Amino acid sequence: MDYRQKDADKFKICNKLLSRGVKGSSSYHYSKNGIGSIKADMVNTGVYVSSDVVGISVNGNRKGSKLVNMAQLKKIMTAGATVVKDNSIHTARVFNTGERHVSKMLLKNNYYCQQDNKTRSVWRKFPSTIIVKTEQLTPKTARFKSERSPFGRYLFINATVKSGLKMFAPTWDMVRGVQSHKLTIQQYTAKYLTMMRESFKINHTAWLELLKFEEIKIACYCPDGKFCHRHLLAECFVQFFTKQGLNARVA
Repeated sequence: MDYRQKDADKFKICNKLLSRGVKGSSSYHYSKNGIGSIKADMVNTGVYVSSDVVGISVNGNRKGSKLVNMAQLKKIMTAGATVVKDNSIHTARVFNTGERHVSKMLLKNNYYCQQDNKTRSVWRKFPSTIIVKTEQLTPKTARFKSERSPFGRYLFINATVKSGLKMFAPTWDMVRGVQSHKLTIQQYTAKYLTMMRESFKINHTAWLELLKFEEIKIACYCPDGKFCHRHLLAECFVQFFTKQGLNARVA
């Protein structure tokens, strides 16, 4: 396998690289010259912000091998930058002790593997604050049940019974009931909150996935300024996030 080409493909989504290795290794070469689209002045910068996507190259089990530069890795993790490294298949190779050490450090510092494919794994830090927003669906957004941004920072949720995610939607009987005034807003609210408590039990893993996003937008067909379950769901999310120890608010 041409590992330098593999690494060039792996790091092409990055704007910075952290690389350290014993002389003669690929990681040593990258630390001096960069790799692919990563130029030499983008390597081991020592300055990182949350919007950075930082590739990591590190030695495996070889004579004189060097572990990742922990001082710089700590700066990356403190900033909350996205990290790109070997995928799980390559990380599991007996030789790749350095890759496994990086994974261990990321997990210890509140990171999770957001994406794992044949080219790379992408790691994101769980946010400390989550902003929840609500909006009216448009013809364009109504086409999606949900949509996430690159690297999973933002999540859009269509919460309608007509075209959205059923785990967050009311029933048709509830919608028609409140529209025809056969169901009061208080009755609707009580029914919907009971449904969300059941949804949390049944779809617990999906609810936990929400903790990975910095901003969540909930949409429904109801006009702005009118009673809508999307506002109830936003409050449910905030209560859930707060119980998990996060700062959360409706914006």
